[in-house]
Amino acid sequence: QPRLIKLCISIDSMILLASLAILGVSYSALGDPEVTVSQGKMVGETLLSRDGREYSAFQRIPYAEPPVAELRFRAPKPAKSWDGVLNATIVGPSCYQTAYLLYQDGLLGQEDCLYLNVYTPDINASYPVMVYVHGGAFTHGWPGTPIKPSYFMDEDVVIVTLTYRLGILGFLSFEDDVIPGNYGIKDQVLALEWVKNEIKNFGGNPDLITVFGISAGAASSHYLCSISKSKDLLKGCISQSGVAGTIWSLHTPGDAKQMAVQLTNKLGCDKNSGLEVLTCLQAQPLESFITTTDVEHITYLPIPVLEKPSNTAVITEWPTGNTDFPWIVGTVANEGLLITEYIKDFATTLEKIGFYLAGDVLIKQALHLSGNVVGKLLKIKERFFEWKDFFNLLADYERFFTEAFFEYPILKEMMRHNGPKYFYRFQYTGGPSLWEQASNKTLKIDGVCHGDDASYYFNLSNYYTPEGWPGPKDILLSKTLVKSWVHFATHQVPYIEGVEWESFGDSASYVHITNDGILTENFTNYEEIVDFWNNILS
Repeated sequence: QPRLIKLCISIDSMILLASLAILGVSYSALGDPEVTVSQGKMVGETLLSRDGREYSAFQRIPYAEPPVAELRFRAPKPAKSWDGVLNATIVGPSCYQTAYLLYQDGLLGQEDCLYLNVYTPDINASYPVMVYVHGGAFTHGWPGTPIKPSYFMDEDVVIVTLTYRLGILGFLSFEDDVIPGNYGIKDQVLALEWVKNEIKNFGGNPDLITVFGISAGAASSHYLCSISKSKDLLKGCISQSGVAGTIWSLHTPGDAKQMAVQLTNKLGCDKNSGLEVLTCLQAQPLESFITTTDVEHITYLPIPVLEKPSNTAVITEWPTGNTDFPWIVGTVANEGLLITEYIKDFATTLEKIGFYLAGDVLIKQALHLSGNVVGKLLKIKERFFEWKDFFNLLADYERFFTEAFFEYPILKEMMRHNGPKYFYRFQYTGGPSLWEQASNKTLKIDGVCHGDDASYYFNLSNYYTPEGWPGPKDILLSKTLVKSWVHFATHQVPYIEGVEWESFGDSASYVHITNDGILTENFTNYEEIVDFWNNILS
């Protein structure tokens, strides 16, 4: 029935548009914002920001041809022109995925999903542009209805959000020339090229484009500012809780191919040549790419991979030599809480989780350890685990995952970065918590979970929000953080009134965002953290 309702609405809209065309009435005559790009005309809608400022929203703008049939597992092609006037008031679809992040069963989205959205306070201005890449472990996520940019629209900035291929469809790779992978990153690059060429029509400055994101979106933003295909399109980068080249954002050579072989065998596509495999995969029913994978096996998820050099390759080496761009990067205090939830699902008793630790299965799989594995595991246990009880053990795992998967790779990349770099740590509590959603409030481990800072930048009212939130203090912090990001997009330097936010140099100065205020501190042990994990992962 919901699909029928949507169909009826679409039909009604088509009848209305046709009637207006017959009568010679234009969209702009009705007061709706209209923009012309190289592909054609579009009409958007006028919405209100948090503080009541009017802004124009243009949604479901195609930036690539639908990646279906012979374009599945291929680099994206620019979208073709359209006839008539594009109705840009419709929320675009998510790319194909499970409903896992919504804590629901079933599937979401579609394969024809390469669209972007533009939100602007003034189509005649020349504001800085911020392109948001959503997170979700490269397998999930969507910048549609859940991501409302109304907080940013109180500022003089243009916001762009986009979809990109996810999971198997976005990152399957045989590490060869036929199925090289990184289709999701290639989608992002093409979207940035579209923004560079067209954003002036929406009141954006094409020479002031900053990319930002959280989690996999943070890693993506880091890639986009670093790789040769897109670095010259961008002025700066903001990476919230993630960087490129980590255990979870770049495959170890050989791993992607091993996973791809397993998948093709399950699908009956184990053919003699790469082209035959590709043809077989392009003919598979869409749902087969979901049912043959399991999101909980995180070490085998499809993620970016190193490609052989070619005209369409985007990540051919890591690290790259480009480390000069202005960069904000940071973490929340308890990144590992969300991963700890998976452990709780695997083992709900101390005895079972103790077995995992005693057998060293989880740590070895998570870190891909080599060399003196026994000695390395002993050092990890001594550093993180106290062996008290079930809840303390989960807290120990949280600290382990926070440092190994987030703090260490971020600090390592910051040490390597030559350009202006600004570090922050988010430890403000009281807002919507992904940990509380994931654990259903059954485990009382306090902290700020991976992704909890998102609700201070975007209106996520479609998700769970605590009673009484946001209060005046929460709104003030949200406005402060949004202004700081926009200031960075404008001047490539973050700014918070009354706070001295210096570049992360020899003093390791950073900004600490807490319930007691925003403080300037020094990360005194960052070199020790990097040295420890360099030795473990060598």
